[in-house]
Amino acid sequence: MGGSTSFATGLSAERVASAWGFAPDPQSEGGPAPMRWMQRAVRYCLHGPADVAGPGPAEAAAAVAAASPLLGARKKADTATPDDPDDLTSKLPLTAEESPGDWSWHRPADENTLLPAGAVTYLALIGALTFGVCLVVASAADALAAAVPAAVARAVLPPTDGAVPLLSLSFLLTCTIRTAFAVGSFWLVRLLAPHCATGSGIPEMKCVLSGAFMPAALSARTLGAKGAGLSLSLASGMSIGKLGPFVHMSGMIAALLSAISAAMAAGVGATFGAPLGGVLMSIELMATFYYSHWLPMALYCSLCGYFLVVLFFQADSVTFFQANFNDATDLHESQLAKMSSYLVLGVLCGVIGARLVAYTSASYSWRVGNFPSSSPSKGTALMVCWTVLHTVLCYVVGGVMWQDQKAGVMSMFNDEAKPISFVSMPGWLPLPTWALSPVSLVVATMLKFFLTGVCLILPVPVGTFMPIFELGALFGRAYGELLRQTFGWSFVDPRATAILGAAGVTTGTLHLASVAVVFLELTNGSLNILPLATVSVVAYTVSKCLTCDLFSEIIKKRRLPFLLGGRDRYPSENRAFHDAVAGVTAADVMDRSFPIVWRGSSVGDVRRLLAVGNWPVCAVVNSLDNRQLLGSISRWDLQAALPPPPSNSLQSYGAVGGPSRRRSSRGRAAARAAGAEEAEGSVPLLASYDPAVGCAVVDGAPFSIPAVTPYWKIQHYFRMIGMTSIYVTSGGELVGQLTLASFIDFTFSMGDGVEAHTEAGRTGTPVAPGVPGLPAADVEAQEQRAAEYAGNRRGRR
Repeated sequence: MGGSTSFATGLSAERVASAWGFAPDPQSEGGPAPMRWMQRAVRYCLHGPADVAGPGPAEAAAAVAAASPLLGARKKADTATPDDPDDLTSKLPLTAEESPGDWSWHRPADENTLLPAGAVTYLALIGALTFGVCLVVASAADALAAAVPAAVARAVLPPTDGAVPLLSLSFLLTCTIRTAFAVGSFWLVRLLAPHCATGSGIPEMKCVLSGAFMPAALSARTLGAKGAGLSLSLASGMSIGKLGPFVHMSGMIAALLSAISAAMAAGVGATFGAPLGGVLMSIELMATFYYSHWLPMALYCSLCGYFLVVLFFQADSVTFFQANFNDATDLHESQLAKMSSYLVLGVLCGVIGARLVAYTSASYSWRVGNFPSSSPSKGTALMVCWTVLHTVLCYVVGGVMWQDQKAGVMSMFNDEAKPISFVSMPGWLPLPTWALSPVSLVVATMLKFFLTGVCLILPVPVGTFMPIFELGALFGRAYGELLRQTFGWSFVDPRATAILGAAGVTTGTLHLASVAVVFLELTNGSLNILPLATVSVVAYTVSKCLTCDLFSEIIKKRRLPFLLGGRDRYPSENRAFHDAVAGVTAADVMDRSFPIVWRGSSVGDVRRLLAVGNWPVCAVVNSLDNRQLLGSISRWDLQAALPPPPSNSLQSYGAVGGPSRRRSSRGRAAARAAGAEEAEGSVPLLASYDPAVGCAVVDGAPFSIPAVTPYWKIQHYFRMIGMTSIYVTSGGELVGQLTLASFIDFTFSMGDGVEAHTEAGRTGTPVAPGVPGLPAADVEAQEQRAAEYAGNRRGRR
């Protein structure tokens, strides 16, 4: 079989080493006993008891008898062709279980999105577990953070509240404990899940929901590492949050219970107790295309978890960010002046959000180039140095920067507008009274910007929402204090501009319009919806004109298996990329070496094909000379169709008595002859396959496109339909295959070329023709994908 050899030589080492180009084995029940019991309970809720007997022979015969007249009538109504057989009904399957309506490729493409029976209990279980796990992680982080001042008190030392000197024993003990928490988080993640539990987790979930195979990102080990590592990271006092890790943990909980789609909303809602905004934000964060009937499922899942928190902790009686003012943003007075100030605030928030994306991207390149997480010593040195620097800077500046992030945000939202310094200003810098508030808040904003951009790319679990949220609150409060104290605009309330600034910077960084809804829930409706929506929309528009969102930039930097669209790129980069791929068609991108079988494929051919590569699906063609596409078959179904190999034991061919050297030699020769005869035989499933009749394990209608299909249509197919493999035909002949992995590889390569030529246009540096290689900063990304591939191999054995 010639297809086997060509397929083997067509595989590149980089493609094989990619984690997301590796196909999963059929899922089997395994893992710890509690997880197995939970899986069985979920399966019972969805499908009922497993021991229910199927239809008997009489019921099956009755079903076939009822279906035969309909099939016959349909056949008679069709227009006959010379290739049609005389009677199709005689070749149809004779059991109800194998009727064409039950074959997987005959079912609706979105059947798995429908709400199955028993899903009410199932979604409630996911929501309750998500909120419960997230609550445990948050409580553990609070307990660890509270242990720091408790240790100082037990040592009979004065509290580290800003009054003790920098070199005092109190501060040294506090800094040491916080550094130990950060280093412990790094090593815990490194030992359990080094490439999946770091960072936010939202980019990984976007990849998973787009169809990429990343089992290690959804494993129980990653869940434990993410939760424990996040508790230690939060206790270290760094500028990190909980939103991304909570979303990732919710996805892992749902995956371990065999579903993901509705759990993302529970993760967002569990972060702040905002179930409605959590649903909308989960759609914007995760979904490329979203089925409308997923919305009530996600809302129900989020509400079930929220009800658990309300029932046991009365979370509905306490606003997450209490704002003790009313009518601060009403437009009854000074309407034009207020709306003008809000528009300017939205523009500035959009610029800050765009700059934060660029700064975080540059920080990632610097961190990977100088402190790769693959090096234990360098990773530990990075965590020690950065935690010490972070603690020292926040302590020296003091004030709002030494407070807990939530306490700092609350002070921005509730402190009265008066000329005070929110951080410690140097004594040698005399400031007039009116400049105390704005100048001190500008210093705090700059420091928060510097710390946040580095904390978001550390090799530990980190959240993005809370530090960006506080950055926006500091900037919004500085903006309001400047207008009120400097220009005398008494109608401007700095507390309201702090909330608007938090929403604007968050929207400008993450490009999420649903942030406005989340803020309404977080502040219990303390703001007017018009100013909040205005600032959010303006910040989104301004930032969109300057950059892509933060998570898309992280996906590009880490080379994660996500197919980036037009909204996921810089505007200038998107225009250049559009011009670069304008003439690209499927024939330019497809793989010309791919696995195929046909009616004449022998057992030996199929075994050699299975031994080459890790392809998930194989094409079924008419013949090797005339490659007419008849269908596709999965790797496991093709392997199951092979006859069992012959036994090679000596007892099969030797004498009953004691074995002799001569008889053993004859036995081995007979075994080799039998194996050769078996290998030259045909595969019954392939030899008897008739495309007019079909087969339950052969998809008779695989997705295929012409070779002249342009790039943008192919991208739309992959993103909208969620395909992982597309066949390419020319004149009815199968000429190539497009996989999601290879298409993403091509997209990244084109993006590298566009970035190189764009940079050359700015600097005047000549660029060699062809697609440039990977930047030095992406070496760690390649190592991560290779390690992920190795981890998947270990999980399959």
